[in-house]
Amino acid sequence: EKVDEIILNMKSKGLIDIVSTISPENDAIRVVLQVYEDCFANGNMNEIVDGEFGVIGKVVSVSSEEKEKPINLLRNTSLSFLNSNSIQLAMETMLATEEFQAVLPFITIPDIELEITGNSLLVIPIAIYA
Repeated sequence: EKVDEIILNMKSKGLIDIVSTISPENDAIRVVLQVYEDCFANGNMNEIVDGEFGVIGKVVSVSSEEKEKPINLLRNTSLSFLNSNSIQLAMETMLATEEFQAVLPFITIPDIELEITGNSLLVIPIAIYA
């Protein structure tokens, strides 16, 4: 129930961030695609979970290692007013509860990334194609 509330607060009216990596010859660049679930066929984005895709879109933000302005993945959510340290502390506290401790041996929880730092782009896609 708590996890469902957190997930609901991390969504913004069907708007979801897809984080990917492109690798030009020199350096890897992380790309955040800001997409609406409704824009996928049948409202299902499972078609692009795995694979390589081309994207045509508008770059709305550019970050680099020199420019210390990361892309905040919570920017369009009700949790955007919290800093990453507060959210990290809340997650650690939640994972320390008895309920989570009972299931932790059976699941793997990935590292939670709230900001994309380094060479990165924020893109509003017009088309995503195979």
